[in-house]
Amino acid sequence: MPRKQFDLIVFDWDGTLMDSTAAIVKCIQAAARDVGLPVPSDDAASHVIGLALPEAMQ
Repeated sequence: MPRKQFDLIVFDWDGTLMDSTAAIVKCIQAAARDVGLPVPSDDAASHVIGLALPEAMQ
């Protein structure tokens, strides 16, 4: 059987192969800490994932 050649293979990484929520939460908390803002709880930080920056900063 001949081997197929592919020009491109696409993987849906986030939420399919890996759940990056915990890593994103830790990054949000670290960024807040670094700029002197109150550090959000894990729950609060997870609720802004996917929002545009202006909405997330409210």
